[in-house]
This record gives sequence, C-alpha cells and structure tokens, in this order.
Amino acid sequence: VRASTLEPRACAAAGQGGLMSLYDAMFTQYGVKTAQILLTKPDFQNETSKENLKETMNELLRLSIIPIVNANDVVADPAEPDIDLSGVISVRDNDSLAARLASELKCELLIILSDVNGLYTSPPGMPDSRLLHTYCPEMDQIVIAGKSRVGTGGMDSQVRAATYALSKNCSVVICNGCEENAVVNIVKGRKVGTFFTKAQARGTPVDLQAKLARDGSRTLQSLSGIHRAAIVNRFADLLIQHKSDVLAANQQDVQEAFAS
Repeated sequence: VRASTLEPRACAAAGQGGLMSLYDAMFTQYGVKTAQILLTKPDFQNETSKENLKETMNELLRLSIIPIVNANDVVADPAEPDIDLSGVISVRDNDSLAARLASELKCELLIILSDVNGLYTSPPGMPDSRLLHTYCPEMDQIVIAGKSRVGTGGMDSQVRAATYALSKNCSVVICNGCEENAVVNIVKGRKVGTFFTKAQARGTPVDLQAKLARDGSRTLQSLSGIHRAAIVNRFADLLIQHKSDVLAANQQDVQEAFAS
C-alpha cells in the first residue's frame, strides 16, 4: 500500500475516537446523547443499506439522540471517482454527504454552516462583492474561489451540495457557523445567510436597489448645481409622463400586500 494512500486512512481511524469524545462532551452539557454513523458510497447505492440507514436515523431521532454522520475515510478508496449517477455530487466531503443524506431522508431543510456569511456575488474580499440573501441556481451568476482551510470542502462544494439538495426538493441555507443562534434564527424564518430557492426573482433585489440608490446619490452630489438641477427636472418630467403607469404599479403592490 502506498504511503500517500495509507496515511489519510490511518489518520482518520486514529482521530475518530477523539472527535466523538469531543462531540459527546459538548452535547452532554445539554443532556443530549450522540451516535456515530460512518458511510461510504455503496451505502447509497444498495437499496437495503439505504433503507437500514433511514430506519436507523429515524429511530435515533425518535429517541432524541443526535446522529453524527461522516464519510468512512478509513475504508473508502480515495482513488475511486466518488460521484453520484448524475455526476454532480460526491460523498467524500461533508457538504455533499449532508446533501445526499438530506435527500434520502426527504428532509425539508438543510443548513450548511460555513466560515463566511453566505454566498457572495464574487469572492468576499473583492470591492464589488455582495452577499446574496436568496440564490436561484438557474438565474443567478456568481464567481467562486477558494477552499476551506480545514477538510476537503469549500464554497464550490457547498454550492454544488446545496444545488443538489434543492433539486431533490429540500430547502437549503448556507450561513456562518460562528454567528450566534444562526440555526435557531433560520428555523424561525429570519433572514440569515443565503437561502437557495427555485423561485426566480422578479426585478432587482431590494438590497441591490438600495446600493444603486446610494451610488447614484453620491454621483449626483459630485455634479455641479446646474447639472443636478437638469437631472432632477428631467426625472420629474418622466414621472409626469408615466404617471398612470406608476399609479397602476403602486395600486398592484398595495393589493398584493393586502392579499398576503
């Protein structure tokens, strides 16, 4: 066996005991029991194994025992292309494993905890980067860069996992795991992180409208008084010309607000 192949397996085997001891110590503070489940790709390919997995997970949850699920890196073959039948998702990183598990258990919500606040239009360090509160895989375009500092995942694997789960009718939120009460607030329906949705947004998002308005205001203030007056007068003329359209749109917004 090559050393490069053996070392990760040995490390995984040696680390499992310590990892579960840590989880057990943390959850015990709240009077909660934990259980360990280790999975490999064949567990999702064999119907009997899948059924056993679902029954075990459901029974643990019924008993108020929290399952700690991880890929079984001790026996998994790292040389094997580890993707599902559609070639989209693996079970070797925890994001993809969580998405696959959420799909098999027909979960309503998958929360992926990251080291950033959610999904951005471009890498967070860039000047034009903006946090997306909602994301539609079929419509929105983003630029992804960088991997996780620890483990095999990264934002790319998180987005692929979230998209996979969404395709299986499981809602997904990617958020910052360091944010206090993030999971509780998500379950309460508050705006936390990025919510993945199949619904295509109508019009420009509110936060982007606010940013554009601020940018426009700064640009307007940088102009001379004559130029500002000309722009404001032109805007007023356009409002008068399209008065009926504006009033009709406002009336529709009011009706929809009352209906909801």
